[in-house]
Amino acid sequence: MQCGTVNRQREQSKRRGAVVFEALLWLPVFLIALSAVIEFGMVLNGLHAVKLAARAGAKHAAELSTTDIVSGSAVTSVRNVADRVLSSAGYDSCQVRLEYTGACLAPSNGNTFDGNCPKCSQPAQSLPNATLVPGGMVRVTVCVDVSEMTPDLLAWVGASISSRVAQYSVSFPYENCQ
Repeated sequence: MQCGTVNRQREQSKRRGAVVFEALLWLPVFLIALSAVIEFGMVLNGLHAVKLAARAGAKHAAELSTTDIVSGSAVTSVRNVADRVLSSAGYDSCQVRLEYTGACLAPSNGNTFDGNCPKCSQPAQSLPNATLVPGGMVRVTVCVDVSEMTPDLLAWVGASISSRVAQYSVSFPYENCQ
């Protein structure tokens, strides 16, 4: 009778050892997947904030006076509006770019930016010319360093996103063309 009890105890300890071994094998995979889900969610939330900031900045730029846009003071005003939206999510912009084109915005094309973000690039597509949109167009591009959005949870496995920039552009027709 005691011999059967000893055998059962040995089998149970072997099973416990196998369970612990399997848990040790799967734990890193589980932690990587959990970190990826959390980081992806945080970045997605940050991208939504960047999109809202670009929309608010473009709306503000479309409503500015012609002299404000041409003088160059508009980009600071647009950046303040974008930063106000971003600050509600806890971020700061690293660069805000204002582009404009149109007959009433002499000179007809302009591109000014506020901030220093070397990885923030100009959008590939150019703004439509004055024949397509008679009043002109304004486009605002907002850039935010991704390291502000997330604590870089996957750096420990070599998938760091610390050198990335979130960028979003929004175009609106210019509303104050006389």
